[in-house]
Amino acid sequence: SREGQQHVAFRRATRSPLPPPPGLAETFRPGQWLNDASIALAYAQFAAGGDAAAGHGSSLPEAILLMDPATAFWLTMQEDPNQVEDVKSALKLQDRQLVLCPINDSSNCSRADAGTHWTLLVCWSQNGGAAGLTTSSLPQFTHFYHYDSLLGGSWASGGANLTQARTLASRLAGRDVQVLPDDCPKQTNCFDCGIYVLLFSEIIARAFIESHDRGFGAQPSPYASKTSWSFAEAHDGWSHSQPVWQSRVESVTPMEVSVRRARYFESFVAAASTGLVVRPPLTA
Repeated sequence: SREGQQHVAFRRATRSPLPPPPGLAETFRPGQWLNDASIALAYAQFAAGGDAAAGHGSSLPEAILLMDPATAFWLTMQEDPNQVEDVKSALKLQDRQLVLCPINDSSNCSRADAGTHWTLLVCWSQNGGAAGLTTSSLPQFTHFYHYDSLLGGSWASGGANLTQARTLASRLAGRDVQVLPDDCPKQTNCFDCGIYVLLFSEIIARAFIESHDRGFGAQPSPYASKTSWSFAEAHDGWSHSQPVWQSRVESVTPMEVSVRRARYFESFVAAASTGLVVRPPLTA
């Protein structure tokens, strides 16, 4: 039911998340479509400092939030502003400078995993770059980007995913905002969209951390992506700059995606065989 789905999403946003269902690793086999739990599990591993593709590293700072897909969907569909504010508070958005949100094209609130395509909404703040990844009293989100591996950056027709991304971005920001569809590689099949979302997320989070270590968050540059420039020319007020991760995102290849999927599969099968359950950190 719609109420049941809302309850699950609210619980995942405000308490310890639900454990991954049995056999979740199988969704990372070649040709399989990732569901909510698949992305949540991969996000949990990355946030905790484990990376199926590149070994282990440091856990992500609190300034970066990898949003649970069920929470992103719930916030997009929820019409009660009080409940939306409750979840935003639980997510500690005041402490975030970068929020990565998997977007599903489903509008069916009565059924889980009803969509057919994943994209990525990136909400980030250019404020306080020199100060590092710390809490700021300034407006938290100043830039909003949407990456769609099916369209590869075309902003003329973003479909249901872009519509949902715009709704979610405005709710997270607490005001009406523009979401910029930016350039990214196009997938070469009908099932790898979720892997693209995960790979883009890893690239963006790492680049964001590295840029703050160097004291900046964006590159004012004449070499911004062609989509950014065309969109900026058509919409007054857009800053002619590209995020520091953009060139790396655009360089992703289908082979890299296939390799990443295989490594995720191997990692989660191994974890399941030893009884290890990777759980996301608490959000409240």
